[in-house]
Amino acid sequence: RFLLLGVYTGSRPGAVMSASWERGAGRSFIDLENGRFMRLAEGAVATDKRQTPVTLAPRLMCHLRRWKAIDAAVGSVVRFNGRAVVSVKVAMGTACRLAGLGSGVSGYTLRHTTATWLLNKGISVWDTAQFLGTSPEVIQKNYGHMSPDYLKDAAAAIGKK
Repeated sequence: RFLLLGVYTGSRPGAVMSASWERGAGRSFIDLENGRFMRLAEGAVATDKRQTPVTLAPRLMCHLRRWKAIDAAVGSVVRFNGRAVVSVKVAMGTACRLAGLGSGVSGYTLRHTTATWLLNKGISVWDTAQFLGTSPEVIQKNYGHMSPDYLKDAAAAIGKK
């Protein structure tokens, strides 16, 4: 659940871990009725690390509906054996080791993956930034080279008279 919610929303690990089926203090909220993930935990003060609401992808909505039915629509979204997961560090470390990914992979890597995939698919820097809840400048600086159009104009211009 952590992996799918993280990569499909590009949310920071803290927002994913606090995701809940119901609104409540200190929890982010999965709003299936409106297809939105309210990433900023209720009662939390907005910071420079914007946690704007994000529209849920149709493929993720299918999983979320199924999970909500399994969970009887209460409690944390990220669960294991019916109980809320407090930390994914050990599980992530084990999964990465078994996959041969090395030690540099963390829950935050899912956010980087989302940004890269969006740009690779030709989504604009502006839309990618809005989806991730960050600025276009941050996206351009860190991920701009991932766009298929990166330096396309420069490459075309070099061969012109």
